[in-house]
Amino acid sequence: MPLDRPVKNELDDRVLLDLREWLQRIGAVRKHKASLRRTPFGREIATDPAGAWRALTRKLVGGDEWERFVAETGLLFFLAQTEPISDNAAPVFIRNCAIEMGWQITRDGISGPPPLRDVSWTFIDARHVWDAWALTVTSGDWGNRRISLTDAGQAAALGYLRHVAAGPNDTPW
Repeated sequence: MPLDRPVKNELDDRVLLDLREWLQRIGAVRKHKASLRRTPFGREIATDPAGAWRALTRKLVGGDEWERFVAETGLLFFLAQTEPISDNAAPVFIRNCAIEMGWQITRDGISGPPPLRDVSWTFIDARHVWDAWALTVTSGDWGNRRISLTDAGQAAALGYLRHVAAGPNDTPW
């Protein structure tokens, strides 16, 4: 879609799409027929900044075990940096951690370490919500992009990781 055309729906704007998907994942909105409606939880967090922050930090990462591993390892990597990092530094680090921890993927009946391409795509998917909430900042041109967490991003990452490490478990197993 050309950049000079107005946005007509959420499919024309990745940020809107990511925010809607995240709000549905946490249970703040739901689709009813052709419209999107706030749930009671959505109405609650709309008027409670502390509740909205808790929802953000507790649900900053979603997905299956692999997706959570990639996102959580990426957050830890970002938190350890004092300067903005190269766009591809986090996926390389995450892949090395995955290999060291024994993660395997099976493709066409053959198991092996996850390819960097798969790690990169999974990490990009995790970052969409962070970018939508302005928890990351990107600088540089396309060939030399640098990424870092904003101050709010650092606080959200720490809040999420603390919740995962010490918070209540959402499932009984």
